Amino acid sequence: MIEENVQKLIALGKKLVSSNLTIADGGNLSTYDASANEMTITRSGVCLDELDMDAFVSFKLDEEIPEAASSETAMHLAGYRTRPDFLCLLHFHPQNAILLATANIPIRTITVDHTYYLADKMARLAFIQPGTQELADACATQFASGSDILLLAHHGCLLGSDSIEWARHTALNLEQAASMTRTLSSELDGNQIPNCPSSYMKHLKQAGVL
Repeated sequence: MIEENVQKLIALGKKLVSSNLTIADGGNLSTYDASANEMTITRSGVCLDELDMDAFVSFKLDEEIPEAASSETAMHLAGYRTRPDFLCLLHFHPQNAILLATANIPIRTITVDHTYYLADKMARLAFIQPGTQELADACATQFASGSDILLLAHHGCLLGSDSIEWARHTALNLEQAASMTRTLSSELDGNQIPNCPSSYMKHLKQAGVL
């Protein structure tokens, strides 16, 4: 199962770069095997569109962090310890989402897709030094409150999910929603474009989809 999930992360790394959601080594990806209490994460400095099996390192959550592991490993550990329902955590640097998080402009959920993947799941964190336990603790607090998508000002995004496929779709919708929000903020009166009607999600819940 771990090898299968790592293969999915390898493909996802290429997708993140090809979709302009990050560049080069801008981020880190991980997966968690709850039955083995084991996390697998990208090594420090690897490029997300050049990943292979050797680009990952695995260890138990109660073990010392391997030296080769990403500098943001503490952030991933905090996520899995707080939310053991997460199968994966994606940290990447989507430029529009970063810009809005830094400017403290909320990302709008205008389309049905944005609402489906993003609504009520996002939280913003003011800048905290990357790679620190302080950042890891702040992420844990937000995950514990029920957020799945953390927007890190001046830094990037940390996205947790129980499905690698769902995480990919969420990442793509996040940056598209951020791009549309940025357009509204700079070129249009945002009040002219309302958010997606709340009836959309209400209908999905009534139908048992969510």
